[in-house]
Amino acid sequence: MSDAGHKTNSSSVEHSDFICSVCSKGYESERLLQRHVKYRHDPPKQWFRCDQCDRQFRFQSELKKHSLAHGSVEDRSYVCEVCGRGFPEHLGLIGHMRSHGQKCTYTCHYCNKVFETIEARAEHEKLHVDAGEEMQNLDPDSASDPFVCFVCGKGFASFRSLKRHVRYTHDPPKQWYKCDTCDKQFRFPSYLKAHSLMHASHDARPHVCSVCSQGFVHRYSLLEHMRCHTGERPYACRVCEKTFAQIGTRNTHEKVHYSVFPHVCSECGMRFKLRGHLTIHTIRKHQDSRPHTCSTCGKRFKMAFSLKLHHRRAHSTDCPYVCAECPSQFKDMHNLKRHVNAVHLGLKPYHCSLCNKAFTVPENLRTHMRVHTGERPYVCEVCGMRFAHSGTHKSHLKTHNNAQMVTAQSVHCCTYHKFSRLE
Repeated sequence: MSDAGHKTNSSSVEHSDFICSVCSKGYESERLLQRHVKYRHDPPKQWFRCDQCDRQFRFQSELKKHSLAHGSVEDRSYVCEVCGRGFPEHLGLIGHMRSHGQKCTYTCHYCNKVFETIEARAEHEKLHVDAGEEMQNLDPDSASDPFVCFVCGKGFASFRSLKRHVRYTHDPPKQWYKCDTCDKQFRFPSYLKAHSLMHASHDARPHVCSVCSQGFVHRYSLLEHMRCHTGERPYACRVCEKTFAQIGTRNTHEKVHYSVFPHVCSECGMRFKLRGHLTIHTIRKHQDSRPHTCSTCGKRFKMAFSLKLHHRRAHSTDCPYVCAECPSQFKDMHNLKRHVNAVHLGLKPYHCSLCNKAFTVPENLRTHMRVHTGERPYVCEVCGMRFAHSGTHKSHLKTHNNAQMVTAQSVHCCTYHKFSRLE
């Protein structure tokens, strides 16, 4: 049993308010001191004695763990390669490996050089990235996370993290706590209480954004959300220099540096590095239905995200994203960034490869390229004239009267239905 909150040096003991009268160890609170006395000095109600060596233990779980030391190697499925000691469970073996001083190491994905920290490995791998080399180690998780769950195969950097994962993910609890609204089950009543706030309206949630009034269940969710207003991106990729607002997004991005494409589309065989990319591909390319309907205009979309984006841009009048340099307001962070880069920073990162003209956004570059390619995608349905820009096309349509426009549209519709029947 670990002494949480225990002060290890004498200077800390002097500043501790709660001192153990038996061993003089100091603690930050009375609760921690009482816990220390109970599990270190007070005799238990019952000792658990080993039948093989007469050693005594406070807890039955400690006796069970100790009894594994008396079995034979032949009876065990997991054997230590260093000392030959055997264990009936994988968890026991990886816990034992700590006694041999096994360190968590991180192997370079390019040359298999080993580093003690992930930051040192990332700094080294930049040399390979700059040289344009391809990754050789296609199983990075095995090196980075030496403690692997024997149930689901998930890797962890420490044995403590693995134990916590097994306990709270795979071991069934004594009692489940069920949500009355959606029937989801939780291990602890505190988890159920936090989850129940998800069913409440945004303004009823405890943490509300002061800029856009969006509500959140947890404070850390609000702090992460505030970065979309401030533009803060504190998490940098440990291979390249790209930055992110959330650490989870950063970790997902880092997978693009691995030359592994484990997710395969069952329809066309395309491979993807991330499961989310495969899901988006399947919906966009192979799904015909559009289950998400706009309640305002009736337009239908394949993905909920597309509907949300459409409603914000087409129907919402809220502009929660305010420029820090001028009074300009925007509906989303994307347009705010575009404004700052173009107006205040004067950035023009998109260059024409033929004439070196620069643009602030990629859409303007694509439109400009029509000058060189001669492409004219906008066609007048009345006279057949073609145009390179939508604005020029709309201005031209005004030169035709309404009767000509109606005739052209009816001819277009008839032609469309004719070819539809032929198909």
